[in-house]
Amino acid sequence: MAMFASASSSQVPSGNYEVFISFRGSDVRFGFLNHLTNELRRESIDVYVDDRLERGEEISLALVKAIEGSKIALVIFSKDYAFSQWCLEELVKIIECKETGKQTVIPIFYHVDPSDVRHQRGTYEEAFTHHEQKFKDNVQKLQIWRSALKKTANLSGYHSSHFRNEPELINVIVENVLRKLEDNSSIVLGSQLTGFHQNFTSVESLMENELPEVRVLGIWGPGGIGKTTLARAIFHKFSSQFESHCFLDNVREESTTVDGLSPLLQKLFFELLDKKYDINMNRAVRRLKQKKVLIVLDDVDNPKQLKDLVGQQLYLGRGSRVIATSRDKHVLKSGGIHEKYIHEVKELSLEESLELFSMHAFNQNHPIKEYEELSNLTVALAGGIPLALEVLGSHFHSRDEAYWKSELSKLQKYPPQNIQDRLKKDQVIPVLEACGFKAVSGIQNLIDKALVKSGNR
Repeated sequence: MAMFASASSSQVPSGNYEVFISFRGSDVRFGFLNHLTNELRRESIDVYVDDRLERGEEISLALVKAIEGSKIALVIFSKDYAFSQWCLEELVKIIECKETGKQTVIPIFYHVDPSDVRHQRGTYEEAFTHHEQKFKDNVQKLQIWRSALKKTANLSGYHSSHFRNEPELINVIVENVLRKLEDNSSIVLGSQLTGFHQNFTSVESLMENELPEVRVLGIWGPGGIGKTTLARAIFHKFSSQFESHCFLDNVREESTTVDGLSPLLQKLFFELLDKKYDINMNRAVRRLKQKKVLIVLDDVDNPKQLKDLVGQQLYLGRGSRVIATSRDKHVLKSGGIHEKYIHEVKELSLEESLELFSMHAFNQNHPIKEYEELSNLTVALAGGIPLALEVLGSHFHSRDEAYWKSELSKLQKYPPQNIQDRLKKDQVIPVLEACGFKAVSGIQNLIDKALVKSGNR
């Protein structure tokens, strides 16, 4: 069992990272490690490095979370790595994450022989001679450490002696990390796109990422239709093609706080300017003019939010793209987005609906054979709304046929009322006009807010 310090004793921030680096500071901190992290960050890779010069014997709970939240762990085996109890405890946690399928581990043998690490020879043998004296009453701990070293040393990695110089070694490592992150992004993108293929293709065509103009796009539709999911999928696919990127969640909700949009604007600059810029608005704007960036503003409900966050005062570099999602088309247009760049998220087709429903009901993209008819009946009730499909799928997950039929009969008798089905434009306008209401403008407002749908669209 690894030893962890209490969370209160740690100053290490927790969070999700793309790369976690395990290293012995006295061996590599001011040389190889510094060059490696600089190159990773130059490629906009989010790296976690424990910068404390003094390390104790126990790793903190916060550091454990940093390991658990990382997609890739780079383990730099150097001459004195095994002398550090801290490093060995890190390694145990890293291997644990690997074996649960949560992490890719890449060993780097920096001026040490992989066989010495694997079999604890050379300085690694000296380290364990020291540990055996200290932990003579805890043989199990020593066995866990030895096992972690052997498992990691058996993985495919890099031996510094196989390269002409350190820059060459670092370049190869960075290229491998980028490749693995892109592969992982493809998996994430695939899961996000379940049922959203047609909508994704439409927004993707609006990106036209090769054009040098700055373009602002809108994604519009009612609640539950999948605007945020669609925006995230686009963000995951294209973010690596930009110098910097930022996804601002819940703009509508966040802007209602006491400080208004100020924290969101601060976060925007902080994310886009390499997370290490002492933010002065004038200097920040000047820097952004030189950068090609991707920004997503999720759930905008006021034109002012668009204008203040990415309006004329925020000049972006050539080729930048901004995506805003909203339930109100008029907000997007008033915020400065041209109508031809606003995508209305369409309800899913029957095929797409069945795919999304099945992922939540059966953990696969199609129904189990015995439940095909029940699935088709259930999917028809959702009206192509992704949120409804997800909720229904989760509701029927692992349920038997008797339960399913009973619940389905209730849903068929009392189906969810859909405003779009109940209000028919051609029939409603004459009635409202006869009652003295300005029906045309009123219904247009409802259409813009995605509450009713025109039969012409």
